[in-house]
Amino acid sequence: MLSHLQENRWWVAAAVMLLFAASQVWLAYLRNDQSLRMQQLASEQQSLQQELQKLNLELASLANPERLRQLANDELGMAPPKPQQVVRP
Repeated sequence: MLSHLQENRWWVAAAVMLLFAASQVWLAYLRNDQSLRMQQLASEQQSLQQELQKLNLELASLANPERLRQLANDELGMAPPKPQQVVRP
């Protein structure tokens, strides 16, 4: 029969092994969770980059000088100044 001290050591060793196993399971769960989060963030980043490209293209189109001249003429009745309307210092 094991002595009381040896029996306690066995329980301590078993508890340490159980704690170690549980920590390994928890770490595996955290790695999996972080991997999934990284994939989601990469997908979101790609979507945002595509949206940014579309918005930059739209901005370039809207800021086109010819388009702005046409809008100024059609919508506001504006036209380039005549030579006698230009004041030079």
